[in-house]
Amino acid sequence: MKNVLLVIVAVGLLASPAMARQWTSRTGGFSVEAELVDVKGGNVILKKEDGSQLTVPLNKLSLGDVRYIADVLKAADASITGGKTESPAAEKPQSDTTAEPAIAAEVLQKLRYRWKKGQSYVYRVKITGERGYYSEYYSGDVTYKVKSIRDNEIVLDMTPKMTRGKKCQPVELIVVGGSPYGPTLLPDHPVYVRSATRRDQQVSITVDPRGHVDSIEGQWQLPYLIGDLSQLMIEPLSERNEA
Repeated sequence: MKNVLLVIVAVGLLASPAMARQWTSRTGGFSVEAELVDVKGGNVILKKEDGSQLTVPLNKLSLGDVRYIADVLKAADASITGGKTESPAAEKPQSDTTAEPAIAAEVLQKLRYRWKKGQSYVYRVKITGERGYYSEYYSGDVTYKVKSIRDNEIVLDMTPKMTRGKKCQPVELIVVGGSPYGPTLLPDHPVYVRSATRRDQQVSITVDPRGHVDSIEGQWQLPYLIGDLSQLMIEPLSERNEA
């Protein structure tokens, strides 16, 4: 196996779009108007007016932006648990250096998947493995349906619909002899091998709000030591307070 190309396009897992607002860098030298899409792995994902996405490290944003993210995550957490958010108390004047660690820690502690019971989330997956003269691919949609949410336990039913196929790479076949003018080159055009849709049993996976797997029933193993398809799209979020 020379190399394996893994491409995953996620559709529908992100939180509901927020209103566009002005975002400013910590130094004040950069600003952009965009919507907050998600917070993941210490990075903030923003969506600009033209539809393009921008990823900014959390520790590069202004303290006001970090406070805003903390409030958004707190409100999202309350909507999941059914709790009520309290009105923010009047803030005491404090330096950015003093306030930053506490606010950043609060944001990171709130990093979690915001699934809702009964909803379905769809990922579009394409995996291509190149093996010498041919390549093998898997492509299709993976649907997660939230079956139940209890305390820190979330049960997801994964239903895959994947197509598998092979494609031969173009090669040149050299035939020695048989012609006074030298070797004959016979180009071999790409040949598509029959593809088939793989239908497997539904996989049930239980995770915590941070995406750590507690248990799994069933399996959908991928080639090239990639792992189980049911866990491929769920990235465990960090439990450490680091941006």
